[in-house]
Amino acid sequence: AYQPLADYLAANLGEFGIGIGSVKIAPDIETMSSWLASGKVDVYVDTPYRAMAVTMYSDAEPILRCSNGDGSPHHAVFFARSDSGLTTLSDLNGQIIALEHVGSTTGFFLPVIHLQESGMKLVEKASPESPVGANEMGYIFTHDDQNTIQWVISGKTVAGAVDSYSFAQISQDDRMQLIVLAETETAPGEMVLTRRGMDLGLRRSIERVLLGIGNGAGQTVTIRSEPVHFVEFTGETGLSVSLIEEVYEKSGCETCHAP
Repeated sequence: AYQPLADYLAANLGEFGIGIGSVKIAPDIETMSSWLASGKVDVYVDTPYRAMAVTMYSDAEPILRCSNGDGSPHHAVFFARSDSGLTTLSDLNGQIIALEHVGSTTGFFLPVIHLQESGMKLVEKASPESPVGANEMGYIFTHDDQNTIQWVISGKTVAGAVDSYSFAQISQDDRMQLIVLAETETAPGEMVLTRRGMDLGLRRSIERVLLGIGNGAGQTVTIRSEPVHFVEFTGETGLSVSLIEEVYEKSGCETCHAP
């Protein structure tokens, strides 16, 4: 998925003696943090929440955000079948909803934060058939937005939350079966970090090369077969690093906070 990006960076950083771009896949946050801290990895791209965890343990520096799909900031959409009788999030008490996975920004963290701020008590469940208390909301992981959508359409769960881009791609026929219950604030897709102690000239060149992808004369580069582009964190969009840190801390997810 990320090799085209590594190749493009290497091809444009020859002045620093770089000729080959390689991708290293870490089994967990702890390993990636140690690779960045030791200099075994120079650039790291991941969801804001995993990126925040890696930043905390490696002192890596966030430099850009990465967008693919339609290129715009995304948010999470809560939805249910239109014949379910559900109209608001409070109707989900005593029910189980489908979420993507624990590391997903729009498929887990933003929905969880939104529900917590709405006063919901969230409890992870092992299966859609697990019992749920009347004053709690259960959630189960589907591991893919498309799975979440299909689980709701087929009635496996009464509701779900997915990325707004994924929701917009649902066919018109299937959309007619669904009702939107709520939407969250927006957040960036993924963050780009560089290792601590990196030469300032190299870091600035990495930023320049990434910002040029897909813009004007810049070459098209893909991640997961989708064209990607990079933008700065700007106050105008509200997608600042400080905001991401705040949301990360509010999430209360021990799984992602601890390596």
